[in-house]
Amino acid sequence: LVFYLFVVLFFFLLPVSVAESVSLCVFYRAFGLLCPACGTTRAMTNLCHFQFARAFSFNPLLVCFLAPLFFFCAAQDIVTMIRRRRGRETPLSFAEFLLLFPYLW
Repeated sequence: LVFYLFVVLFFFLLPVSVAESVSLCVFYRAFGLLCPACGTTRAMTNLCHFQFARAFSFNPLLVCFLAPLFFFCAAQDIVTMIRRRRGRETPLSFAEFLLLFPYLW
């Protein structure tokens, strides 16, 4: 839960002007070509500032697929935590899966 709050607060507190001024994409800096993830930081920043059209213009994939997936995983992890507090057996939360995946591989 702390991870999700940190991500949202980071992009909410990051000024839009700062996010839009510099490209952080290593692939773009190295080769001068846009990758599928280009514009993700700018899109997330605009999304957290409720500028949906502008976020979509930077990275439509993030707005249509990754942002809803992020919030679905956060909601699923909250439900998992609530069930565990009530003593019910639950599968791994998404955050736990991401942390354990390298060890399970």
